[in-house]
Amino acid sequence: MLAELGIVLFVLGILLYLASVYLESKKEGKRGGDELEIRNLSPKGVHLEVVSKESKREIILGPGESLTLGELANEEQRR
Repeated sequence: MLAELGIVLFVLGILLYLASVYLESKKEGKRGGDELEIRNLSPKGVHLEVVSKESKREIILGPGESLTLGELANEEQRR
């Protein structure tokens, strides 16, 4: 009985935490995944392979260049 109560309280705690994280991100106006940025900090180029249902291509970032996930999505939509 006591173990079952502990499990229920643990699950409720996790659900409350997830709800607070969701509400905080909603309050800040953030959408998941929009903050990803790929940066090349090495002297060599970074090779990215972008695979979609229609195509497969390679992106090369030179030294000091960066690319956000939003920029990549916009570029793919234009194609």
